Amino acid sequence: MFEDLQPRILATLVRIQSRLREPLTVESLATEAEMSASHFAAVFRGMVGESVHQHVRRLRLEWGANLLRMYEWTTERIARESGFESREAFARAFKLAFGVSPDRFRRERRDEWKLPGPSGVHFVVSGEPPQFTPIPDGSRSIFVRIVEQPSFRVAFQRYVGPERSAHRVWYTFLPLAAAYGLISSKPTFLGFGYDDDELTPPDRYRYDAAIVLPPESSFCGFGPIGVREFPASLEVQHELVGTFDDLDAAWNALTFQWLPQSDFELNGDCGVDEYHISLDVLRHPIRTIEAFLNELRVTLRIPVQPR
Repeated sequence: MFEDLQPRILATLVRIQSRLREPLTVESLATEAEMSASHFAAVFRGMVGESVHQHVRRLRLEWGANLLRMYEWTTERIARESGFESREAFARAFKLAFGVSPDRFRRERRDEWKLPGPSGVHFVVSGEPPQFTPIPDGSRSIFVRIVEQPSFRVAFQRYVGPERSAHRVWYTFLPLAAAYGLISSKPTFLGFGYDDDELTPPDRYRYDAAIVLPPESSFCGFGPIGVREFPASLEVQHELVGTFDDLDAAWNALTFQWLPQSDFELNGDCGVDEYHISLDVLRHPIRTIEAFLNELRVTLRIPVQPR
């Protein structure tokens, strides 16, 4: 299926090259590619190896570096010409990417203006179409199963903020779940990540720490703990034993490579991490968090429907 979509992604790369001065959003590019925003973002990242935002930002920086080499324009003009909203935003991003300020880059007359790009696509000075080689397909090495998941209810605590700090909600959720008598002898803990960093402001990422409630539970929520019911659905599941870095890699392979090439599409608002933790570990909440981070046994779950 990736082969069928490759011409659309190549056309998108050409559009991006020709419109770097303009505002470029996932939604507008997806519309031109005749795809939904979420599907387009997944296919683009799977083929190009970086998100749309990362790709556009890198090309704008490469363009800015070329302008610094060729012209004596002010940094403010170069920032504007290369698609940045301000001189300050350009200078910060440039130093982070190249390791030196724009002024120093120009003074030292540096020749190396290309930044690392997974698929080999760079800013094209001549205006010719970019050379595009899709990154290797890792989806064939990931084992999945298709499962009919019955309906279930969860008690959860919501986190909103930077994605990198989402795990901290477990420090408050686990003691509260224990205090409310929600942790059974065989608990099922779930983590729900709702937002794509392509489509969501960095400080608005939503994540739920949750525990599955038994069918007979009458718990209806209290304080920061809410209750949500999920209908029966078809799920794609993948088992993982490893570290947090392995978890990110597995989600990338499942979401950005396997799913776009499959006969399924997302049916719901998020994917789910199901954490497998022994009751002994749960007696020590701090050790439980450490187990999450260092010795993960997780089932990755995505609700899907046929395309």
